[in-house]
Amino acid sequence: MSTAQEKATGRVIDAATNQPVAGASVLVSGTRRGTTTGNDGVFTIVVRAGEELIVSSLGYQDLRVKANALQQDIKLTPAGGNLQDVVVVGYGSQKRAALTGSVSTVKGEQLIRRPVASTSMALQGFAPGVTVRQGSGQPGADGGTINIRGIGSISSSSAPLIIVDGVEAVSLNDVDPNVIENITVLKDAASTAVYGVRATNGVILVKTKRGQLGKTSVAFNSFISQQNPTNMPKTLSAIDNMILNNEAVANTGSTTLPYPQALIDFYRNNAPNNFTVFNTDWQDLVFQNTGLMQNHNIIVSGGSEKATFLASGTYLNQQGLIVNNEFRKYDLRLNGDINITNKIKFTADLFYTKARNTVPSGMAPTQIIQRAISMARNFPGKFDNGLYGDAGQSNY
Repeated sequence: MSTAQEKATGRVIDAATNQPVAGASVLVSGTRRGTTTGNDGVFTIVVRAGEELIVSSLGYQDLRVKANALQQDIKLTPAGGNLQDVVVVGYGSQKRAALTGSVSTVKGEQLIRRPVASTSMALQGFAPGVTVRQGSGQPGADGGTINIRGIGSISSSSAPLIIVDGVEAVSLNDVDPNVIENITVLKDAASTAVYGVRATNGVILVKTKRGQLGKTSVAFNSFISQQNPTNMPKTLSAIDNMILNNEAVANTGSTTLPYPQALIDFYRNNAPNNFTVFNTDWQDLVFQNTGLMQNHNIIVSGGSEKATFLASGTYLNQQGLIVNNEFRKYDLRLNGDINITNKIKFTADLFYTKARNTVPSGMAPTQIIQRAISMARNFPGKFDNGLYGDAGQSNY
């Protein structure tokens, strides 16, 4: 007894982008009958009533559908793993499985898990062959220096080329990590050739997030952290400092000592009063700021088949370890895409950044910390009446 055969036609598309999937395999379950989709994702196959089709493609999850319940569009869901990842290279993108150059990709979700103030420091440790060195912990100046596969020049800049959504950028720290979809690092000549001599030190490609089809969604991300000084050296008391200074001078053969014995005895017989007897803890006096850092971000996105949008706003407040040291930053971004026709698309990326860095007057924060470590305790710092003494800088 034979069963009537009929032709089944369908189209295989990507469930995330609604784009046709070319070369997808369509196989009748339990048989050797099968076909593949064309460039438009369309296929035609002969089936019998009740038979099941297995639709598969590299980088997607296999899908089983009943032949008699076949819909016009069969949506394949991207599979979890690395082969299906789309990697931005040059002026286009490729599946990771097709790459031949040395490329590393870091997802935006990985970056925002780190409570840091700069995007460059968030990248540290994620990409093999990429080193990020931090030269300062000062608020507003704590971004890292990025090198790809070492330093490629002695006299010229060794910084990699930064490309954000196809446009060259000055610094990776100019991009808010909350709006980064992914970062692709191109490390060898094969992957950087399209950029020419500017890519001598490698290329970092940043792709920002875009709006997606569907209802408008709101996402909020926030973190609060505290920074504290570590491994601070212990300093001598005022009395020990005077005694050891006298011994050091005496060892040179000099008989003129910097601190008279009468002054040392006076310090021994009187408790510190911040007026005539001092035992100033300079580190405690200087490190009076909270060191708190907070970052708050809100993203609103959505759209239809005609247009999508993504709007983001971020506020960063980073308190330094010393007083009068603070960094504030405001980031606003609007990414929009308008499908004018099936072949014409209008894209607009607008962003605004405002930063304010407050530092002590007269002396850099690093110098103030160095003074706090090296200053002797027998010098006046802050008197009981609230006035400051002269310790190289009267007010900071």
